[in-house]
Amino acid sequence: MISFKTITEDTKDEVLRQFENLSNDEYNCVFDVINELSFELCDVEYAVSIFCGCLLIRIFDMGRYVFLYPYEISDNANLIYAIEAISEYAAREEIQLVFSDVPGEEISVFSGFRHMDVDAEDNEAHSYRVKIKTECQLVDEIPEVTMGRVTLNAIAESDIGDYARLCKDENVNKYWGYDYSEDVASPKDAYFFEVAEQELARGVSMSMAIRSDGVFCGEAALYAFDGRGGAEFAIRLLPEFHGRGLGAESLLAAVAVARKIGLTTIHSKAFPENLPSVAMLKKVADECVEEDGILKFTIYLN
Repeated sequence: MISFKTITEDTKDEVLRQFENLSNDEYNCVFDVINELSFELCDVEYAVSIFCGCLLIRIFDMGRYVFLYPYEISDNANLIYAIEAISEYAAREEIQLVFSDVPGEEISVFSGFRHMDVDAEDNEAHSYRVKIKTECQLVDEIPEVTMGRVTLNAIAESDIGDYARLCKDENVNKYWGYDYSEDVASPKDAYFFEVAEQELARGVSMSMAIRSDGVFCGEAALYAFDGRGGAEFAIRLLPEFHGRGLGAESLLAAVAVARKIGLTTIHSKAFPENLPSVAMLKKVADECVEEDGILKFTIYLN
């Protein structure tokens, strides 16, 4: 996976030294592009990376991220792989995928994405801005789905207390893959609800309440939308609802929601020692592979 190195006028030389293993032609290309960046612009942050013979540039401006169309610095440059790597990075970091300075003749490289907005950036239409849209962004509201004893629907303000208790439970979240304390040490209960709403508004994550007989039991989340019809999903229940079979019904309901919003593939990850989740996922998954000690399950929705 790619990572980006923040670059400023003061750190430019230091960052460029990290690219000294490139050929002379490649280094000179990187040097020229980086020196053309407008470091004097206030509140604009640049970050760079190199992947598959391409220089990648991420810009943060006015609270939004945008990726410049990759610069080919090598004869063996692979734009398709570079764009795929940026797409995976954006999904992992929950960043909306937007490309700027796209040449008109290169727009076809984005044909693998299902939904996008394309806007000319100048009067002569020499370059375009391509905004990749996900199924999450296209949903007006979270759909409600009932499966057996379980209903999935939007998390409400009345759920704030129980939702915070779920998010803060260390035993429940040891397999969740995210530690809220990395972002905020002592959050108020409303923090988790507000984050879920913000992520839905940005189109990067859809958090749903799991209810049984109208009672909040847990959360089902669809996230890491890849713009190609895929996303990841995860489920967690409050401790008092464990062992009742609600997890399996919540999983089926999450699959139904994924179909309803137009996804074609969903993935879920589980640690091998998380035996209940592994057993539940094996019953419905079409594929299971192990990567770096983690089991990755895939469900095809076509």
